[in-house]
Amino acid sequence: MVAVFFGAPGESKGQSEAGPVDVAEVDFETGMDLILDYYLDLHAQLADDRRDDVALTGRRFAVAIKKLNMTEVPFQQAPWFKHLKKRLFRAAQRLRKTTDLGSAREHFKDVSREMARWASAAEPAGIAVVYSSVAQAAWIQHHGDIQNPYFGKSMLRHGQVVGGAPLPEPKSRRRDDEEQDEGEVDPTRALFEYYLEHQF
Repeated sequence: MVAVFFGAPGESKGQSEAGPVDVAEVDFETGMDLILDYYLDLHAQLADDRRDDVALTGRRFAVAIKKLNMTEVPFQQAPWFKHLKKRLFRAAQRLRKTTDLGSAREHFKDVSREMARWASAAEPAGIAVVYSSVAQAAWIQHHGDIQNPYFGKSMLRHGQVVGGAPLPEPKSRRRDDEEQDEGEVDPTRALFEYYLEHQF
């Protein structure tokens, strides 16, 4: 068993002297929780135009992915996640080697595609899947104000929620939705579904 440093999500470089931590393979649910934490750290850094810690967080993100035990994927989710670990790890390796903000954002698109697939199926609590038609890419974030990681502060609010865990809606809103034409298609949602199906 190899022990390497595996800093906690949100930990800065100055706090990375704590020493090695055992990173033995973890079960799927626990592993995805940890991967999500590191992913959200990366998302926050890019949305805030911060590059300094992307490589360090990306390295920890890649280690978390590598230790993910795919044999314990819930049966009903297995078709969705067949290639999740391999694709996520490959994208994370590219991300952690970036030296500039533009490249980091491009590689974050590849990471986010797989995370959006996972969140669309697993619907983790409090997490929204967001799609930007300008960036032609998705990402996941906490429910709340849109935080676009591909444009940062220049277009921070650009994007539309297209999936993830639903939030409770007021009764009046639910009645309005029920009265809408069932055949009506959300164009952004349609673009997102095409994006998931055709980009690999």
